[in-house]
This record gives sequence, structure tokens and C-alpha cells, in this order.
Amino acid sequence: MILLLLLALSAAPVGAESVRLKDGNVVPATVTKTDADTVELQIKKEFVDPDSWEKLGRAINDGILVLRNGIVLRGAITTVAAESIGIRIPKTNVERIDSGASPGAAASAMGLGYGTSQSTSAPQGQAAAPPADSWQARLRQRSAEAAEPDRLDEFSAEAGGFLPLTRITIDGTDSLAGPGYAFGAQYLRRAGGDLLRQENPSAAFGVGLERLSGGSHASSTLITNGFTTSQFDSTVLMLLGRLSADEGRYRLHLLGGLGLHWTNIQINSTPQPGFAWADTGTTETRSVVNSTKSAAALMLQPGFDAQVTDSVWVGAGLAYVFLGPATYDPSPQAQSLGATGGSVAISGFQFSANVNVQF
Repeated sequence: MILLLLLALSAAPVGAESVRLKDGNVVPATVTKTDADTVELQIKKEFVDPDSWEKLGRAINDGILVLRNGIVLRGAITTVAAESIGIRIPKTNVERIDSGASPGAAASAMGLGYGTSQSTSAPQGQAAAPPADSWQARLRQRSAEAAEPDRLDEFSAEAGGFLPLTRITIDGTDSLAGPGYAFGAQYLRRAGGDLLRQENPSAAFGVGLERLSGGSHASSTLITNGFTTSQFDSTVLMLLGRLSADEGRYRLHLLGGLGLHWTNIQINSTPQPGFAWADTGTTETRSVVNSTKSAAALMLQPGFDAQVTDSVWVGAGLAYVFLGPATYDPSPQAQSLGATGGSVAISGFQFSANVNVQF
């Protein structure tokens, strides 16, 4: 039986107008070449799914061509001309080559898909589109998903800077810290269902771990008659949610997070010339605060990403970060001079660049 099929295919004339595959689909194509193992087809671009044009570059590399009715052809792309595309497919996928069929008949067969006897009306010369809820439409969606494998998991690493906005008061008021750094990593998994389709936003959920640091800030007003330096370091663990507006190889996103922070605040002070510590009369540098506390944290980040390869993206984002209030304790020496703890909430802007790998 296989030998007879091969003989029948070899005997089919080049230039046939449609090819019936073993899965029952009919492909409107012109056969340009056959050999013992393959059949080379030339397909007009009007039969190619218009939604696949944006992905055509990757489709060619992968040897995949998606037609309007959801048929997925896998093989080797041979030519891409102004009005047609050539593809070489395995002969084992072909049931028969129908010679002498008219282009109109091929288009009708394509619209009917798996040999359904129903028909839809359309203006003369225009192929009828299947209803949105028809099985043909569902087939087209499944075929499109098969043409491009879903990469639902993402891992990203980011690094950048952090600009604190927080001010604190001891004797006077000044900034808690100066500009610092930020780095971290995130794992996200994209949601399933229709949210994965390119015409809709894509949602993803996961976790992130960040390290934020406010650089040392010098002040002559924070503690009366003293030179004071202050800074902080935070570790932030968050649950994350991201909404992306997919636009081909470029996308805008909005990333939000809610979690916990563990923050250490350090404040050191040295008496100014002509002054000394009241309890000892000395002028050494003392730790006023060196305390670590935890509280709630939140983050909101708009950003932009660009695709480098099928699985690698690069991007940047500007986030507002809020580290919830906690009461930080003064050092024993500061307590001996009557100092008490104070509540501090830290906020600031984080600018970072990231590399995102999908798998």
C-alpha cells in the first residue's frame, strides 16, 4: 500500500492545485517539485494566516507555516516571494495530490477544513470566514499555539540604583540616606488561557528578592553640635504580579509587589570642634542607632521590555518602593543619654535594568 502511494505521488503532475494531507486537511497549493521523500509546495500569501505575519521571521527559522484555517505545515521554507511562500514537507504527511483542481475549489476546501458539508455565504470572490465560536476557529487557535511553544516560566536578574526620599528627625531633620544601589532576582509564571494570546494583555505571578541600600548621608543638623552620618540596608521579599501589553518583540508592563522587608538603619555621630559627649567629656565617634527591624513592603513599577531571542528579553523599569514603618532602637550609649526609639518608614525610587529568560 505504501509503495502504491509513493508511485501515485510520483506520478502526480507538477502544478497541481491542492494537496490533501493524511489528517484530512486540504492545502491550496501548487506542487513545484516532488522526490522520493518530500513534496515542495508553493502557497499564495492570501491563504496564510494574517496574524502570523508578525511572527513569520521566526516561523521561517522554525520551518513552520500557519494557514488561515489553522492548518500548520511543518517542513523547510524554501522561498519567500512577493505573493507566495514555498515550503518542502515530508511526503509521508501527504495522502494525495489533486491535479487539475481550480483555485476556487481549493479555497472552498480550505474553508471547509475537515470535510464538513456546511457552507457559509460571502460576497462573490471572497472566502467566507468561520464563525468566531466554530470548531474551525478553535482549531485555528490550537494550531497557532502548537506553532509557537509556550514558555510560561521566567527568571530575571536586575541591577540599578535607589534614590531614598525619607527624612528623619532627632534634634533636627535631615535625609536618612543618600543615593544607593539596588539588585535582585525574580521568578514569574505566566497565567494560562486567553491571557496568553497576543491580542490580549498577559498576566504573570511569582516571587522576587531585592537588596536595597541607601548610601551614607552626612549631616550637621540631625544631632545638635555633632557631625552625623546615616544610612540603611534592606532585604525585601515580595509576591509579584505583572500585567504586560504584548506588541510583538516589544512590550510595556506594570509590575506590583507586596511582601516584607528587613531593614538595618545605622546612625553614627562625632562631636563638632569645641564640643564633647556630656557623659564622658570625650569626642569619639559613637553609634547612635544600629537596629534591624521588619515590616510590610510594597512596590509598583512601570517598565519596558524588548525581545532579543525567542527566550531572552532585556528591559528597564522605574519603581516606587515603600518599606513600612518600624520602630528602630537607639544604641545603649544613646539610651544612657536619654534617647528613645523612633518609627521610620522608608520610601524611594528604584531604577533598574533587567535580563529576563523564558523557559
